Amino acid sequence: MGDVLHVFKANSRALLGAGEKRQGKVCATHIVKGQLWGIVHVYNTPNTQGRTPMAKKQQSKQHDEELNEDSSEQESVNALELLKEDHRKVEQLFQSFEEADGRSRQGIADEAIKAIEVHAKIEETLVYPAIREATGEEDLVDEANEEHHVVTLLIKELKKMKASAEGYKAKFKVLSELVKHHIEEEEKEMFPEAENADIDWEELGQEAMSIKERMMSKSSRGQRRAA
Repeated sequence: MGDVLHVFKANSRALLGAGEKRQGKVCATHIVKGQLWGIVHVYNTPNTQGRTPMAKKQQSKQHDEELNEDSSEQESVNALELLKEDHRKVEQLFQSFEEADGRSRQGIADEAIKAIEVHAKIEETLVYPAIREATGEEDLVDEANEEHHVVTLLIKELKKMKASAEGYKAKFKVLSELVKHHIEEEEKEMFPEAENADIDWEELGQEAMSIKERMMSKSSRGQRRAA
C-alpha cells in the first residue's frame, strides 16, 4: 500500500492535528472562497500508536494462542510410534557395529547401550504398566520384563569392558540378538493388541519424551565430566 493524500476542510490547528493523527504532515494549504483547505501526506507506516490497549491485548493473546497451538502440534507424539522409532534406531546401530572397524565400535556400542537403557525405562515405567492394566495381558508383560532383565545384565558386563577387549564383540552380538528378538515379539504380539486398548498413547508419549530428554541430558553431563 502506497502513501495516501488526505484533503481536509478545516482551520490550521485541525490540519496539524490530522497530520499527527495519521502519522503524516501538512504538505499544502489553500484558501478557497475564504475557507482553508489542506492536504495531509500520510506515510506508509503501520499505525501501532492508533491501536487501543484492548486491541493490542487481543492481538497479543491471539498470537500467543497460535504459538501454543503450533507448539502442541509439534510436541504431540504417540508412545507406540516413539518406541518403534527407537527400535529402528537400535537395529541400525547393531548393523553399524557389525560393519565398523575396531576404532569405531566403542562409540557405536555406547550409543546403542544408552538408547536401550532409555527405551527400557520408558517401557518399564509407563508402557508396560498401562498395557497390563488395560488389556490384562499378564504373561506378555511378564515375559517382556524378564527379557529386559537379561539385557540389563549383559549391559552391565559390557560397561565393564572396552570394545577392543577379547569377547566384547561376541557379547555385544548376543545383546543384539536378544534385543532384536524382543523387538519382534513386541511389534508382532504386544503392540497390535495394545493399540486397540483404552490407553491415551498421546499422553504417554508426552511422558515418554520427558523421560528420554531427562536421561539423555544426564548422560551428556556425565560425558562432559568424564572428558
